[in-house]
Parts: sequence; structure tokens; C-alpha cells
Amino acid sequence: VGSDCWTVCEALGATEGNKIMRAHWDAWLTEDHIRALSEREVEIVRLPIGDWTLKPYGPYIGCMDGAAEKI
Repeated sequence: VGSDCWTVCEALGATEGNKIMRAHWDAWLTEDHIRALSEREVEIVRLPIGDWTLKPYGPYIGCMDGAAEKI
């Protein structure tokens, strides 16, 4: 499956795609990562937010449920 959200959602569908995305979100950024940034005195972190978080469309519908909870 492709490496972008659109392709994952389109290829796997809402239910299976969402399982994959939730596992990704749970592992992608951990408290250890935040701690390491803090230890390096990083003060600003950019959080890119997809337009689909505001109004889901296309294959994102159902597939990206829970994305906004991780922000």
C-alpha cells in the first residue's frame, strides 16, 4: 500500500484503513519524543493538519476518524 493517507484509505477502505492509521498515530510520536525535544530546549513544533480533519471527503471519510484526537 502507498505511503500517503489518501492511498492507504482508498486501497484499504474506511475500517481497515482506520486501523492502520490509528496504529501509526499511536507509534509515530511518543512521550519519549516530546521529552527529547524538551531536553534539547525545542520551543516550537509545527503540527501539519490535513484539510480533511475539518471536513472529511473522498476516501478520508471514516478512514481518518480519530486523527484530530491525536493533535
